[in-house]
Amino acid sequence: MDEATKGWNWRVEEHSWTRTATAVAATAQKRMAEAVMAKALQTAFFRAQYSILRMPSFLIGTPLRKQMILREMTEQDSAVIQNWPAYPIEFGDLDYALREAGWISEYLGKMGTNIYVAEECGVLIGFTILSRDDEEDGSSSAEFRIVLHPDFLGRGVGGKIAGMTIEKGFEELCLRRIYLIVRKRNLRAGKLYWHCGFRDTGECRKEVNGAVVDFLEMELLRESFKGWSRNDNDRD
Repeated sequence: MDEATKGWNWRVEEHSWTRTATAVAATAQKRMAEAVMAKALQTAFFRAQYSILRMPSFLIGTPLRKQMILREMTEQDSAVIQNWPAYPIEFGDLDYALREAGWISEYLGKMGTNIYVAEECGVLIGFTILSRDDEEDGSSSAEFRIVLHPDFLGRGVGGKIAGMTIEKGFEELCLRRIYLIVRKRNLRAGKLYWHCGFRDTGECRKEVNGAVVDFLEMELLRESFKGWSRNDNDRD
């Protein structure tokens, strides 16, 4: 074989190897891109699955952006609430309020008391109490209480439910003042009430379920209430 033929064959082999290497590199890049895409899809799938698992089981498959309503409590509502799951450990000392001998039994049917339930997507997510007492000057005040479904703690509904109830108190019940007590160590609730417009008026100590508890006293006057916004991202 002469030198010219050898050179030609070498160039053909070199070109062939170059094409092969290019093809291998392209295939590797394609497979790498497919692997990255598959990993991203897998991650997105597991994140979506995790989000669903964190949702209350009764909300899966229901529309979440339905309007919240506040209505008077019924006996049927009372039975549903008493079967709510227990509160997390950090709120365990408030669990009694839900049960048979709790707040509902104490206030349902009591003269001058209104109990409201907050409902969203057909599900009860909390209830509030306004218990009136007439003052010496003829004006009306009411004690305010609020309870949320354990699965809705920290989901931003407490402020909205409180605001809707306070608005009813001032506009429909013609209250002059709404007051409450809150455990001093319950900082989350205290922040919620402050956000609604309540201000500290003092402190007190009461016995609750055999334990002595320190409370802050707070109040909100009708002229100080600024209303609540349906677009507000309130905290609970």
